[in-house]
Amino acid sequence: MSKSAVSWILVVGCAAFWAGYLVPRDSGTVERSDRALQVRNAEQDQRLAEQDQRLDADKARLAAAFTLQESLRARLTLLERRAQENEEKAALVAEHSGEPATAPDGPPTDDEAKEAIKSLGAQLQGIILGNEAGKKAGEEFRKFFARTTPEQRRKIIEKFEDDTQDIQQRLVIAHALAQSHDPDALEALKAGLRDPDADLMRKRVSSHGLAFSDAEGLDTFLSEMANNADDRGVRANSAFGLTRRGIAEGVDLYFAATDDALKAGDPAGLQYMSGLALMGEQAYPAMRSRLLTYDDEQALVTLITIVRKVGDKGAIENLQKLAFDSSKPMSVQNAAKGALTKLQAADSD
Repeated sequence: MSKSAVSWILVVGCAAFWAGYLVPRDSGTVERSDRALQVRNAEQDQRLAEQDQRLDADKARLAAAFTLQESLRARLTLLERRAQENEEKAALVAEHSGEPATAPDGPPTDDEAKEAIKSLGAQLQGIILGNEAGKKAGEEFRKFFARTTPEQRRKIIEKFEDDTQDIQQRLVIAHALAQSHDPDALEALKAGLRDPDADLMRKRVSSHGLAFSDAEGLDTFLSEMANNADDRGVRANSAFGLTRRGIAEGVDLYFAATDDALKAGDPAGLQYMSGLALMGEQAYPAMRSRLLTYDDEQALVTLITIVRKVGDKGAIENLQKLAFDSSKPMSVQNAAKGALTKLQAADSD
């Protein structure tokens, strides 16, 4: 075939291709394509509208939370200002009368009783940590409780015994009764622990309140509960109370309750472990040994974290074993390595 013939065929073929491309498509095809495009656009608009609605809802929730936070902050500021004003007024009256400002001697009102318990609840963390703010809160509440009437004390105890009350409220009242050091108030807490028919929450909050009380004469009762109570939570709380008082058996009994909970798969076992950080050096030997005996991954990582937090350098040897034990989960090895880095750095200071 001649070159001119080949060239002619190529020209004709290209012309046919481009002609076909440039010819308008069938109108039905165009309509279907347009409808599909419209559907896609409508779906996209719907998705965007839904996203906008969710975003608006999120913004509304954030705004409500911010408003509540600001309201609470303003309320707290107002209460603090009123308290300061009351103190200044009392000091001014005392200055003009030539007498020192003193707390009122008469019984408080019921509203004052509610506020006193509420104020103690606000310092509950300090009481548990044993810091100065917590100790001061306990002292102030004891002064207040000494002014209450027998009727007011009875009402407080009855509210605590009411199992329809909110658990957090009952916990605060239990600590209020325990911090009062009042014999009748302490007996109300003990009575619930001795009563086999008392509800479980009453038993647990009673033992928790007594655990953080410095009232005299509780050692024997706490030991009885730590050894013999049916409920594991009561045993743990009571054992912690013994430990706070420097009674040696408290540590062993607390670990016994914790080990028992972990073995039973009770989530409370991890909560009990958090108390180890408050026990001081008397708990270190038991923590070190359990670094090599605990099998539960979460429990072991939690224990390593506590050892690191309290700065127990005596645990370094056991931490080294965990850090390089390939049979342990990586979370355990990494936690041990992190604890080693901190403790060894502190050891070199």
